[in-house]
Amino acid sequence: MIETIYFGTYTRRLSQGIYQADFDTETGQLSNLKLFAAEPSPTYLAFDQENHLYTVGSKDGQGGIAAYQTDGTLLNHVVTEGAPHCYVAVDEKRSLVYGANYHKGQVLVYKRKEDGSLELADTVQHSGHGPHENQASPHVHFTDLTPDQYLVTCDLGTDEVTTYDVNPEGKLNKLTTYNCSPGAGARHLVFHNHYKIAYLICELNSTIEVLIYDGVGAFEKMQVISTLPEGFNDFNGTAAIRLSQDGKYLYASNRGHDSIVVYTILADGSLELLEFVPTNGKNSSRLLFSHQTKNFSSLFIRILIMQLSLNVIQKLVVLQNFPMISTFPKRFASHFKHKKMNLILKSSSFFYSLFPTLIRLIARCNAILARRSWSIKCLSCASSISRSARSLARSARLISISRARSAESAIMVMTSLAISMIPPFTAIQLT
Repeated sequence: MIETIYFGTYTRRLSQGIYQADFDTETGQLSNLKLFAAEPSPTYLAFDQENHLYTVGSKDGQGGIAAYQTDGTLLNHVVTEGAPHCYVAVDEKRSLVYGANYHKGQVLVYKRKEDGSLELADTVQHSGHGPHENQASPHVHFTDLTPDQYLVTCDLGTDEVTTYDVNPEGKLNKLTTYNCSPGAGARHLVFHNHYKIAYLICELNSTIEVLIYDGVGAFEKMQVISTLPEGFNDFNGTAAIRLSQDGKYLYASNRGHDSIVVYTILADGSLELLEFVPTNGKNSSRLLFSHQTKNFSSLFIRILIMQLSLNVIQKLVVLQNFPMISTFPKRFASHFKHKKMNLILKSSSFFYSLFPTLIRLIARCNAILARRSWSIKCLSCASSISRSARSLARSARLISISRARSAESAIMVMTSLAISMIPPFTAIQLT
């Protein structure tokens, strides 16, 4: 299936604005890159349900927001003196668009007109500062909706998460304020899709605060966890935070350590470190990583193991030197030779390292298949989570084995069993 994806960029070098490309969801290949709209440093994008595009915008030395039609035609700019925004989000229910202005410390609300263009509805000025050297003034970095449709904002300069009620005309009324750790630098927030939990990424101290969300803007701290490995003492600033669609994993980006940190989400919504995956570039801000200091993007895809086969989808796609699209690998398939009762993996080249879970899964399958008339009759398991990203599998299994029907049944059960063991990222590139 071919999907269209868009790249917001910095236009400090060769980039001219917003780019569009085709993404093949089957092969992981990016192609047909082209300029969608010329716009100075459109670093954040949002679409409404009619596919109007809203982005950080600038015009005549002023900053604000820009609106575009589906074909890339400019609808309008809404700008004022000063720097452009750093975040935009769409409120479909109220037909509004929200903007965060980092440099001014402002929350802005725009009313959508029938043609998709915008007009300013309200502006709220934050005040205050924090203890960090980068917190001399307010720096609003995030403006988006809570699950119960209140506007929540993150202010990196004041260490505050502030929630507002929004009336149908876009006017804001402050409800509550949550204060994160002093000097943490609240950057972005993501809500779990079925727990009453929110995850707040803090840029200045490289942490994620796990918050209980009680509704109507009320947050309560539950856990604080680092985004860095123990012993890393160099500069780092966090950036993006994303939740997997199944709600099992949380991802965040490190700029400085230049990695994606991956967490397992436990039954109570708290986090446990799973692994660090290098991004192969500097200053990665998104989870389709577009590196600020190198002209390429890295697309990371979760490894999937299907229940009825050992088809492993290759993990890494890289868009290099914007006009040039690199081609990417084929699916990684494993096959078994029934006569020898042996599981054979086709040739592969390792980009970083093959996760030991997969190696041990294959070894276990081989051991089972080596026994002429054995297969798996029943399973019981006791799970104990490993804290090492590239260490042993995530659980220990007790397997009851009896007389068998076929070699394939062993593979199917072991493959199914492995689904819960394989982490969201496995660092391999296949040819």
